[in-house]
Parts: sequence; structure tokens; C-alpha cells
Amino acid sequence: MSQFDSEKIHADLSGKTQSELRFGEYDRLLWSTDASMFKIEPAGVVLAKSTEDVVAVVKYCHENQIPVTVRGAGTGLAGGAINKGVIVDVTKHMNQILEVNADENWVRVQPG
Repeated sequence: MSQFDSEKIHADLSGKTQSELRFGEYDRLLWSTDASMFKIEPAGVVLAKSTEDVVAVVKYCHENQIPVTVRGAGTGLAGGAINKGVIVDVTKHMNQILEVNADENWVRVQPG
């Protein structure tokens, strides 16, 4: 179980972001593992919808000394996608191709 107050963090973030907030016990358990052998239950999960939402969550966590991890697919083998604070998952909403430049052979994408 996380040492942080999930209900307070959820209430505080609900006024700072348009993202989906997942702070229930079931959701915390779902995001408590990655491809590693570790299991750390977070205080909650934010399914980020925009860069501005990520900035707001990171700023809030910094101000309140809450660990924050921005997570993709959770395929790392060293436990880097989990923590006891807030997980910001970018895979659901921030997964768009933003720009393709065929002439210069590059693509700009969102992190998810």
C-alpha cells in the first residue's frame, strides 16, 4: 500500500487536470507492476490527455514531494515504470502521430 493519501491527491488533482484519474484500489493494483519482478502500489494513476496535464501533475507532485513516474507500456525489466507515488500513463490518450516529414525522413509523435 502507498504511504501517500490517495484520496487527497485525487481531490487535489481533479481541479488541476482534464486527465482520467484512477485512484481506486483496483486501478492501483493494476499499475503496481511492470515487466520486472517488482510490485509497488502507487497512490494513484493519471491517464494523461495532454502535455499541459502532464506539466500540472508533475508540478503538483513536486510541490507536495510525491514521487511521479511517466509510464509507457511498462515493458522495462528494472522496475522503472512503477513507484509509490503517482503514475502518469501516456499510452491511452497521448499516442498520436503529430507530424510526418518525408523529405527529411522524420516523424514527430506523442510519447504513448
